[in-house]
Amino acid sequence: MANTISLDGNVLQISAIDTDWTWSDTFPAYKYPNGIKIESIRFDTAASTDVCIIKQVDGTGERLFKASGHTVEAVDEKIQYFNGVRLKPFLDVGDGVYNAAASVTIILSGGI
Repeated sequence: MANTISLDGNVLQISAIDTDWTWSDTFPAYKYPNGIKIESIRFDTAASTDVCIIKQVDGTGERLFKASGHTVEAVDEKIQYFNGVRLKPFLDVGDGVYNAAASVTIILSGGI
């Protein structure tokens, strides 16, 4: 299997998460050599055990985002704002726990 990726305008959604994802899987590195401009990253949990970790560039990079479903409610959403900073996000599926309905939404700045 592979992740389901949808890009609608400035909204990128990753669902059915079961493999690594990097920004250059969706946006060609030759066109965006410095990464993509990100307004925010949101993690919609599907269960209290869900965990999402997104790093900069690759699996050894600086952690940009971490969210988990450890709230009272089993389903929750976590959001972090980046205000258009240019980043190279990398989701290493092995760092997190993703139930079938969990998803990550990345809102891109205009002009990506």
